[in-house]
Formats: sequence, structure tokens, C-alpha cells
Amino acid sequence: MITELRVHSIRVFDEVRMEFPQGIIVLLGENGTGKTTILESISVLYTLRSFRTRRLKEMHRNGCPSAVIDGVIDQHQLRVELKPSGKNLIKDGQKVSSMKAFCEGMTTITLAPEHQALLDGGPEETRRYLDQTLFSLNPNYLALVQNYHRALKHKQALLKAKLPFHIYKDQVLPWNQTMISTGGEIRELRKTLTHDLDPIVFNNFGKLAQSKGRTTLRYRESQDSMEEEIFKSSFSEYRSGKALFGPHRDCMEILFNGVPCHAQASQGERTAVLLALKLAELDILEERKAARPILLLDDVSTTLDEERRDQLFSKIGEKASQVLISTFDLGVCKKIKQIGGHLFRKEESLSPFGFSIARWIPA
Repeated sequence: MITELRVHSIRVFDEVRMEFPQGIIVLLGENGTGKTTILESISVLYTLRSFRTRRLKEMHRNGCPSAVIDGVIDQHQLRVELKPSGKNLIKDGQKVSSMKAFCEGMTTITLAPEHQALLDGGPEETRRYLDQTLFSLNPNYLALVQNYHRALKHKQALLKAKLPFHIYKDQVLPWNQTMISTGGEIRELRKTLTHDLDPIVFNNFGKLAQSKGRTTLRYRESQDSMEEEIFKSSFSEYRSGKALFGPHRDCMEILFNGVPCHAQASQGERTAVLLALKLAELDILEERKAARPILLLDDVSTTLDEERRDQLFSKIGEKASQVLISTFDLGVCKKIKQIGGHLFRKEESLSPFGFSIARWIPA
């Protein structure tokens, strides 16, 4: 669990400080007060990723070349320095070079309005869902994906170089071999996870929705093996200038009554499917890691309707080690207080140097 957070020059904040208790914590405030930024900063400390943007430098406060996120998680002092040239990672006072070393042992699950793209967006969103869950289950998965994408990047550079085909074919061979070995393993892990998640999502949806609809998860890939599809299609890739085959083109289909969810399910049913997916992620992490992750629920009144919120609130205390919720809804606060949660509001002051210091304090 996280016990302290301090950020500098992140989005709306010059500086913000907060200490966290155990249990369920609600950040209450109007839009624009920085509630989401608190959750986003925590997400970066846990995963080195934001759920709002793929480029961390977009988190910098306007005009600031660098930004810092500090926190204490499970008694580890963590620091992420965001600079124009990249990021520095510091754990317990020592600089670390790998995401695995920085994030190992820490697990979080996030539900935010942006996650509607999991149902409405393209294949990239479902690949990201599977990959993030697999990394949470096994930190070694990251190296596998990095090796695959390194080979893919070199292959794409060769495809763009417009070399004569016989030269291209010779130079791309080692990268194809790396993609075959790592890509085949990535596919198998994703397929197994999809297979394992499917009945959990089905059961969760049945409990969440007053609907006769049936949810199904299905991993979609080429019918050929990695080796067959890459080597059979070498010339078509060369001619198109794109790497057309591999797990970077696969996806997990989310079906509702056998049809893509976004095309068939009602808004209420889609909300229930999204929550069923996130609860399945929570279930499988708890089961396999014997650990209770932190749960981040951003703008929960927008993401979930009242019925689904009530169903979620009845479960989260049992499933997560710590829950942080952002909302402007006083009704949500009342329900969280009834189950023993903590309510926080923002307080601001000026430093002697004229910049704003925000604190989130118990209300």
C-alpha cells in the first residue's frame, strides 16, 4: 500500500503532498482540482505508466522542463524524475535502470473513463490489457515483450529502407528468428490468460447485470504458426513495407452474444462488461500472487452507474489492500463513509517563494 505521495510540477500542481491511511480513501472535489492527477501519479509510481497518456512528459506542468513524483509504497522510498530526455528511477536511494527492478512486488488495478476504450477501441487496447495483467502476474514478461518489440523495430527499419529483396531477406533473418521465439511465447501466455479470464468475466457479468446476454473472450491470431506466417509472407511484407504478422497484430475479442460488445450491448451492459473485466483482473491477481493489489477508481460516477458502483463497493473492501476513489459525487462519499472509508479534500497555500502547495487532508 502507499502511505505517502509528493509531486512537483505535475499537471495542475506546483507541489502536492498527501499521507494515506489504510482502507478506502475518497478524494472529493470539483473537476479541475487535481483528483485524477493524484491517482495518475500513484499509477506512475506503481507501473511507470499513466492511464491518461502514453507520453509521461505530457504530465509536466506547463512551462516546466522536468517533474518529480515521490512516494512510499510498502516501506520502499520511490522516486520518478521526468525529464525532457526520459526518466530517472530511484528506489530506496539507489538509481535503478529497469522497470522490473523498480516495480517488482507492486500491483495496482485502475478503472478510469479512459478504459471505455477497452470495449470501444481497437485491438491495441485489448493487447495492452492482457500485457499489463501478465506483467503484474510475472515481472519477467516485460523482458519478453521488450525483446520482441526490439526485433520488430529493427525489422520495420529494414522494411522502410527499401533494400533489394535478397539483401533485405538476408538482413531480416536474425530479427525474424527473435520474433518467432519471443512472439510464440507471448501468444501462448496471452491465449492462456484469455482462456482463464473468460469464465471469470462470464460469472462476474452474470452477477452485475440484469441481462440474459452472454460475454465471451476470444484470442484472435493467425491460423499459422509464427514461423509459417513470417516466412511464407516475407515478400508481401517487403512489398507493403510493414510487418504484417505477429502478436503485435493480434487482439482479444470481447463478445456479447457472439457479436463484438461495442456493436451489440446496451450502455448499461457495456458498463457491466467493463467492470466484470476489471474484477476478473483483480480476482486472478489475488489468486495467483496471493497479494491484494491497490485499486484506483478515477471519476467513478462517470465510469459506473449507481447500481454498478454499489456492487463494486460491496466487494472492494474484501479484494484490495487499499482503494483510492476520485469523485465529485456526495452520494458516493456518503456510501463510502458508511463502509468505513476516509474522505479527503484539497487545501492550498503559498510557499515563501510564491508557488502553490496543495495538501489533501481528511474532511
